[in-house]
Amino acid sequence: MNNSTVRKGDKMIISNGDFIHGCECCGNGALVASEITLKFNYGSKYDGEELTLNICGDCADKIYNFIQNENV
Repeated sequence: MNNSTVRKGDKMIISNGDFIHGCECCGNGALVASEITLKFNYGSKYDGEELTLNICGDCADKIYNFIQNENV
């Protein structure tokens, strides 16, 4: 996997470059069709940073379900 970390101003972008060679969450080598971006704000030690990960559909579903279940 061709991972790269790029800083754009106060944003950190982590990308697998080709966007098709594997999930950055579970390592699944399948086509990666989803992306998740976390924006860190006041109260976080990463305040002002942004992190973007390319993830597979299974991981996207797990993250979505986790967030939905935690916010009920």
